[in-house]
Amino acid sequence: MRDTELYQKLLGFTAPWRVTAVAVQEASRDTPLGEITVRVGWPPDVPLHCPECEAVVPGYDTRPRRWRHLNTMQWKTFIEADVPRVNCLKCGAQQIPVVWAEDGSRFTELFGAYAIQVLQAVRSKVQAQWLTALSWDQVDRVMGRAVTRGVARRSLEGLRYAGLDEKSFGKGHDYVSVLHDLEGRRVLEVVPERTREAANTLWTAIPEPQRLGLSAVAMDMWVPYLEATRVAAPQALIVHDKFHCAKELNKAVDLVRRREHRELQAQGEETLTKTRYLWLKNPLNWTDRQRERFQTLKVDALKVGRAWAIKEAFSDFWDYRYTGSARSPA
Repeated sequence: MRDTELYQKLLGFTAPWRVTAVAVQEASRDTPLGEITVRVGWPPDVPLHCPECEAVVPGYDTRPRRWRHLNTMQWKTFIEADVPRVNCLKCGAQQIPVVWAEDGSRFTELFGAYAIQVLQAVRSKVQAQWLTALSWDQVDRVMGRAVTRGVARRSLEGLRYAGLDEKSFGKGHDYVSVLHDLEGRRVLEVVPERTREAANTLWTAIPEPQRLGLSAVAMDMWVPYLEATRVAAPQALIVHDKFHCAKELNKAVDLVRRREHRELQAQGEETLTKTRYLWLKNPLNWTDRQRERFQTLKVDALKVGRAWAIKEAFSDFWDYRYTGSARSPA
């Protein structure tokens, strides 16, 4: 079997595209893995169709293009073609689409799919860059195209539960706001910052029929998120999840501790010195030393002790299954 026939079979190209030549470049200092270039052509006797209106039209010119493909063994492999352009009286000059790559991409669809699998398996674009032998910018473009494709075919029908949250990144306090589909376990939109404007931008990414079909939205107690959600999805129940509720309870306990600690220090007492994490840590995770220290504190006589007891009692709230039981003062 000739090289051209082998690559025609391996690439799976169908007529009229044909592999016309295969060139091999041995490994060198500039190409340590070696390169294989597969030339593909459109036969001159095959009619050309306008990609817009599908009418048979004359050829206009050709554009030389080159795409990175999956490696052949350890050899880098590229596909090259002079892609025809047609001159359509109705639609103007149009480039014939190729079957192996998206319009405007420098990578074949198979290579793009491989690069996305690598990105999903590693921690950073730098690692993906090393494994795919691409530049950082090339990896970023592959990822950007994949996101665009995913958003284009995404369906929001049946969206019932959404989550609104912020995520910090980088050094310092840099935030992005994120909107999630909680049932589908997918990110719907991400925007910079955690402001009212950011929340408004998130909600505009969801068409109004889907926003008005939401049953509930989970979020923390950040006021701009609350306000934006009440406007964008007024019918949705706003839910504060267990994590954020526990966080606020711990914050309240620590606030009581700090105030009482200052009061005791003013009286010359160091009862609460170095006890912060004792009050915030789950008792099930206490060390023996921490458990002994807690026993020595006169918890009932401390304001922070009463605050801590209220926080611990609230943990039973998550086990209720009926609204009446949860609201009962007992």
